[in-house]
Amino acid sequence: MEAKESVKLTYTVGSDPELEKGVREGTIFIGKLRFYSQWSVPLCFVTNKAYYPGSIVVNTKERRGEAMNGDVVAVRIEGYDDKRTEAVPDAAADPTLKDEAEGMLEMNRQLPDGRAVQDIRITTDKRKTTVPVEAELSALMHSTRVPAWPHGQQAVAKVVRVLYRNRNVFQIGRLAPGVVRPGQNMLKSDYYYRFRLYDRSMPQVVVQGKHIPVSLQANIADHLLLLRLTCEGDGTFSVYKGDMLNATVHCSLGDANSAESNNIAISHLNGIAPETFPDDVEACVPSDFVIPSAAELQAMGRRDLRSEEFVCTIDPATARDLDDALSIRRLPNRNYRVGVHIADVSFFVEKECAMDLEAHKRSTSTYFVDKVVPMLPRKLSEDYCSLNPAEDKFAFSSIFEMDPEGNVVDEWFGQSVIRSRCRLAYEQAQEIIDHDSTDFDVSLESEKSGVPEEELRRKVSKSIKLLYELASVTRAKSLARGRLTIGNTKIGFAFAEKDVRLAPQGFFVMHQIEANWLVEEFMLLANTRTAQKIIQYIPEGAMLRRHAPPEVNKLAKLKKSLEECKQTLVGSSAKALQQTLDRTKGSTLYKALCHLMKCSLSKAEYMANSVEEHTYRAHFALGLSWYTHFTSPIRRYTDIIAHRQLLVALEIERIMKESEMEMPSQPDDAVVPAPGPAKRYVPSSRLEREHLLYDCGEVEEIAQHANDRKEAAKSAGDQSCELYFCLYLNALHRMTEIDPVRFPKDTHTEVMALTLKPRSITFYAAEIAMDVEVGILDTKQRYTPIKVEVPEELAGAKPRDAAAAKGASKEPDGDEKEISVEEYLHNSTETENGVDEAPYFELDWGADPHTKEKVIERLHAFDTAVVQLGVDYATGRMTLAMIVLPPWERKAYYARGTKIPTRLSTQEDEPVV
Repeated sequence: MEAKESVKLTYTVGSDPELEKGVREGTIFIGKLRFYSQWSVPLCFVTNKAYYPGSIVVNTKERRGEAMNGDVVAVRIEGYDDKRTEAVPDAAADPTLKDEAEGMLEMNRQLPDGRAVQDIRITTDKRKTTVPVEAELSALMHSTRVPAWPHGQQAVAKVVRVLYRNRNVFQIGRLAPGVVRPGQNMLKSDYYYRFRLYDRSMPQVVVQGKHIPVSLQANIADHLLLLRLTCEGDGTFSVYKGDMLNATVHCSLGDANSAESNNIAISHLNGIAPETFPDDVEACVPSDFVIPSAAELQAMGRRDLRSEEFVCTIDPATARDLDDALSIRRLPNRNYRVGVHIADVSFFVEKECAMDLEAHKRSTSTYFVDKVVPMLPRKLSEDYCSLNPAEDKFAFSSIFEMDPEGNVVDEWFGQSVIRSRCRLAYEQAQEIIDHDSTDFDVSLESEKSGVPEEELRRKVSKSIKLLYELASVTRAKSLARGRLTIGNTKIGFAFAEKDVRLAPQGFFVMHQIEANWLVEEFMLLANTRTAQKIIQYIPEGAMLRRHAPPEVNKLAKLKKSLEECKQTLVGSSAKALQQTLDRTKGSTLYKALCHLMKCSLSKAEYMANSVEEHTYRAHFALGLSWYTHFTSPIRRYTDIIAHRQLLVALEIERIMKESEMEMPSQPDDAVVPAPGPAKRYVPSSRLEREHLLYDCGEVEEIAQHANDRKEAAKSAGDQSCELYFCLYLNALHRMTEIDPVRFPKDTHTEVMALTLKPRSITFYAAEIAMDVEVGILDTKQRYTPIKVEVPEELAGAKPRDAAAAKGASKEPDGDEKEISVEEYLHNSTETENGVDEAPYFELDWGADPHTKEKVIERLHAFDTAVVQLGVDYATGRMTLAMIVLPPWERKAYYARGTKIPTRLSTQEDEPVV
């Protein structure tokens, strides 16, 4: 379903002289507004990195006004928070938090021979740039640039005008709970009915009864609806009352509790493209493709590795797009020859054709529980490009000679032809490593090549063991260098007869095994050397993957949390974080700590390298100066760019060697640098692949779009996992009537408190590898909070005043208990990076029914609790809910020792596919 119609609002420069005067004088600033969490939480941040540092805070509904998430706004500075946005600790007071990563900012500004990273090709002066709307408007209005706010304080402001908005008028929602009485078959035409939207950054909407089709009215609460917001002529939305918007019903998407309708909603919310492709894109895919003859391959400059390399793939068992393969053998000198072979997608996707433009638009494949929305047409992603067993395929290969210590002593990059001999799942590769298993299929290759299956299995097993042997060496070496590896767990689902249209029949938690990091080691090697090769020859505009060090205030919070569980963090390097994790391995704390640490780190992102700017380019977690993504071009557009750039770099390298020009040193210490000044320029007109060159501005636009789409795809995937677990819970509860012994009425699990914020606790449940943020004032909880920390601006806001004591009636969309102001502590602040953690919560559980004594509980970070799992519909979509059990019921849970049933079968031995 594609329903897209935008309401646009664009400011005309010169139309508001007073506002523009304020912009020039530095009392008004322009930036992009983003919400901290959702519409009901008034905290927002306004950013425009070209004109002021960090962000400006908008922290009340009055200051936010009618501005929406993603709007470009003008804000007037109203003051400064006396608490710094970056709580940089005094080094003398806490030397362990001295920023060790500081030196890394300098580490990749030059090559090992001391020469600056510089472009080595001559191009035209043409330079394409994409300027964000907020920066463009700031420039047009001659905005003041502020290098720092006074005394490093947090600027607080009020939105005075929305300058730019581009928002879809179609929204998905469902009727708010309690709006229609049970059994009510007809709606009143003149009444307004309240709906909650799937998009939590949007306010609630109302639809007049006459705009709801009669065919939907009898069971309106059971439908997920596509609503159309009513727009005014000036580019704003029509407001009903307060901040509720007017809307009409466009159509029903179906059952509000079905997988199908909710998957549509998730795709719509995150802007995920449909599974099908436009006709002009499909027309770019060849109707047939046959590997050329040996003579043609030679003329193309493509190396035939089919007999030279014994290639295998290792992937998830359900994968259909196999874009990487490995080969290995031992050389007479005892070195290893290892090949990393990547699907040559760039051969099929010509630059700027319709398919290339569509791939850029999508930027990534999106993985739902029940399907994959591919970046490329399936004929390419699952056929022509996929490295399927016993099929000859075009590849981009990297072949490395490595010594027993894991050092690269020689390498070759180039386009190739390969044939995978065997497809292995990670679990099968692990069985080979652990038990010399031969339980894998090589029949297709045996039939094609005539080689007996037994011999093929022996070769596959030998390859896997050699790969594991070498990967163990390189992994140990990278960990010693300071690489951070965080354990990763994720929930997966099983379906009866693989019918994903129905609710899951079981679930399981996926853990990383040695076979995972075996593959990962060689992908890291190929990605790293590709980045270094591109930087060596075309550093300007090179597509990089960077990961900045964690911000100091986040590290301070992490250290504080670690102290709660008697753990220490000495330093701020990746190595220090890894040592902390290693100390908890094997304990119940490890999984929760991994989850918390991932939340504390900065997000990795794509960027275009610029030789003129000294921005951070390294990868903190990997401990690498240069890194890119090269190994997944079927599902990532940035990898296609890296392929094209590597082709150009290899051509420049060839020209320089043939012309006996001085070679640039590698941005790595693997090669001894050549002395003397650099005299190495290659006119772009000499390049056969000149058309594959990109300007830095083009690459930056591609990188930023890829960052946005990657985040959207991740969000869609996470929401899909939550949806399917909710569907499983519902199915589990229906099984109670069939077998109440195996399927109790209530589903309980142990959780650990990860973070305590002024208004919420985040609980992590290792049994399902999921976390849920629980509002401390949630009316569904069974405790009464005694001691709660909240932001000062919320503590005094209505309805939390002396008249709104506990027990007062709730607002229409309220879901929190009312507590008087006197019960709050006013010593917390909210910053761009989140809300300062409270040290503990005090919860009043009332009287223990057994002892009759009043129970007051103090809940700290990393304390364990037991929760009841359920499905919440109040927010407009199905979400996982947790109700914390009182201490005496937790004892009963531990005494029973029950776990969540991992399958719906009533027979213990009945398999689930």
